[in-house]
Amino acid sequence: MGWVTLTLRKQTLRAQMNSYEFQDLTLSMQRRSLERQKSYDLSSLKVQQASLFAPVKDEYQTAKDEYQDYLRNKYSSDEDDNSSSSSNNELNLMQMDYQAAKEKYEEDKAAIEDYIDTIKEEVEAEATDKETKLDEEQTEIESILQSVQKEMESVDQQIGTDVQNSAIKFGN
Repeated sequence: MGWVTLTLRKQTLRAQMNSYEFQDLTLSMQRRSLERQKSYDLSSLKVQQASLFAPVKDEYQTAKDEYQDYLRNKYSSDEDDNSSSSSNNELNLMQMDYQAAKEKYEEDKAAIEDYIDTIKEEVEAEATDKETKLDEEQTEIESILQSVQKEMESVDQQIGTDVQNSAIKFGN
């Protein structure tokens, strides 16, 4: 009768294995989902960076274009000597405006990059924490699966031995 009890134990172990295999599969799906979410978040950050950077770049480009247009117009036209003093003042103002726009552009660009880098680090750190937890859970489940598998093998051997020992033997 011991083999009946062992068979019931084997069924229980098989149910446990199925449950742990399902948990292992669920963890794998969570890992893939986490990877997709991280990829999506990083892509969204690139889009956000571009949208934050566009007006800054446009402002700088406008100042640069105005300065270049002024230079083209100044040197393409013949000016008399009387207007050269006012022309130099105007040129100096245009240069200062352009330089200020360039400095603002560099500062804003650096600030945006720092902001995006900070968020990116947070996203990656959060994803790494979640991956670590998933790894720990998966390692634990794999360990449990191995021990359940070994116990099933042991129960199988015990069933075989018990069946052989309880068999009716016809002898001479």
